[in-house]
Amino acid sequence: MGIYPASCVRKGKPVLIKMSNTNIHTDFTQPDVVLPHLAFLRAQGKDAADFLQRQLTCDVRQIQNGTAQLAAWCNPKGRVIADLLVCCAGNDLFDNEENENDFYLVMHKSQLESVAKRMKMFVLRDRVTLTPMDASAIVGCALPAEASSEAYSLPWDETRGIRIVATTEVASAPTTTAIDASNDDSSILSAWLQADIAAGICWLPQSLGNEFLPQMMGLEERHAISFEKGCYPGQEVVARTHYLGRVKRHLQICRYNNAQAIPEVGALIYNQKGDDIGVLVAISGTNLEGVGLAIMREHDANAPAQTSIGAETVSLIFGEKAT
Repeated sequence: MGIYPASCVRKGKPVLIKMSNTNIHTDFTQPDVVLPHLAFLRAQGKDAADFLQRQLTCDVRQIQNGTAQLAAWCNPKGRVIADLLVCCAGNDLFDNEENENDFYLVMHKSQLESVAKRMKMFVLRDRVTLTPMDASAIVGCALPAEASSEAYSLPWDETRGIRIVATTEVASAPTTTAIDASNDDSSILSAWLQADIAAGICWLPQSLGNEFLPQMMGLEERHAISFEKGCYPGQEVVARTHYLGRVKRHLQICRYNNAQAIPEVGALIYNQKGDDIGVLVAISGTNLEGVGLAIMREHDANAPAQTSIGAETVSLIFGEKAT
């Protein structure tokens, strides 16, 4: 099964995948939308910046107040536990004069509990508090935002940003990436998710954690890794891959149309010999059409392949490597 989770199993009937270029609409000029697939962990305290500097792949010290940086938290083998958007809040959001550092680690919602529990194990004597923010929600918006509401610009898309608000202040939103085309909020969420996919942002769920090197997820190209900072978990493997290695698996954008079932994140992709050559790591759409991201072997990007997704089969059209 290669590097993929044991929970990824064949389902349904195999179908032929046709390879071709894809065009995904990336402009987001919609109203604000709740992002229910995301959650965040707050790291606050005098040692918060130093603690995160020793844990994450990015240079936390270079993140200025009010800005955000893409990063990864890796295990000792250099595999990504979770991809993160690190937002530097200072003390602007929560008024506490005792805190010198205040960061918000945005991640896939399924990761929040496990990441918080595991990361707390490394705190030791650091003066830092890690708090899962269950009473807050993340809202996506087009930039520039309203003057009355501050937003963190997305480092991979300067036309979009996110805001942190109390959940009591926002309307309910879908909890999956399966979109109801008749729902206006769902259509706006779909546009947001597809813009992330077009940018190569997958928001790794917990079920796919500890499987991929940051370079396989395109995080080096997206400036989420610093090779000048000090050590962090998996740093030796990540650096060796950068300087000496060659990553054979990369992000690929895919599209499907007129499906009987929506493709599932974690579904494996096979070549005609039955070897696994990739796995879906992000998906957004209806049963009629949608787009996704797969991590797959580079030399198989233009070769015929087979896959099984859910209880039904879905034909996928793959395009160029995500950028």
